[in-house]
Amino acid sequence: MRALDKGPSSVSPLIVLFALLATPVTAQTTQFVDNIGDCAGLTPCHRTIASALAAVQPFAAVQVFPGVYREAVVFGAGQNDVALEARTAALPPRIVPPEGTRDAITIGRPGVHLKSLIIEAPEGAGISVGGIAAASNMVIEKNQVRALAGIQLFGCASSTVRDNWVIGGGISMSMDAFSCLFEDNVVEGAPIRLGVADRSVTDIVVRRNTLLNGDILFGNDRLRGNIVDSNRLQNGGIRMAGISVLQDNVVRQNIVIGGGLVFGLVALDGGIGSNTIEANFISGSAGDGIQIVGRVGGATLIRRNTSIENAGCDINDTTPAGNTWRNNRFATMCGTAKE
Repeated sequence: MRALDKGPSSVSPLIVLFALLATPVTAQTTQFVDNIGDCAGLTPCHRTIASALAAVQPFAAVQVFPGVYREAVVFGAGQNDVALEARTAALPPRIVPPEGTRDAITIGRPGVHLKSLIIEAPEGAGISVGGIAAASNMVIEKNQVRALAGIQLFGCASSTVRDNWVIGGGISMSMDAFSCLFEDNVVEGAPIRLGVADRSVTDIVVRRNTLLNGDILFGNDRLRGNIVDSNRLQNGGIRMAGISVLQDNVVRQNIVIGGGLVFGLVALDGGIGSNTIEANFISGSAGDGIQIVGRVGGATLIRRNTSIENAGCDINDTTPAGNTWRNNRFATMCGTAKE
């Protein structure tokens, strides 16, 4: 008797499911870089960072062994969501652009993670990030950067710059920015500068940074919801100046020696409200200690600050009367400031 041909429907669904589960999934392979070609026996092993980046897939890592890599590293097409990091954090590799090249690392894709690298660029940027699309979901952490232009971001979105040591050049961010974090960095001889005119900076947090001979500067058309918290500045000050909008910003618990704190709406009338300056220590400024500026008052609460031994006034309000000064410690008071 001939067996009955049941056709494709005779295949058990369970057999199909087990077959799918047994199909191997391609893993995202870590690429290794060692300019002496050893990689401690790990593979795939490359002699250059550029070669490893050409082979890496998104959501994978390039780990670099100790050494000096004279390359201009570029994150281009297909290299989004890639980590470039030291193989051993305690033995970071040194990246120096070749002669005739300005920038050491250029990021043109989102999701890049740079960690535990020594980056030098005497004629350009240590790290240059091009555009808000590239500067999104990015992490730059635990690097030593010595460069003419430091860490340079053209825009920033939902990214973090933390625990870096930046010598010269500072940290700068221009174009629009929102929801970015700058924390625990040490910056020497340059500012943390965030924003340019005609742009919006929203929900940026700058906290626990140490600046030696440099300022924290916010200068934009629209400043909303930004926080400057628990920073330490020696021979530097804090400046937050909006052009048309200055709302819901907080400057608190900073220690500022030798630079003063200036805050206000510097050009147009209107667009100001619900700002707070509290619990800061200001001393040794060549001008005023705390200065509130602009043609509009009544929207800033200044409380529990200590401002003392400044060359100008310890507290000075140059706006029309109406800002709230409460429980501050000072020796001299000017303008419309009123305790």
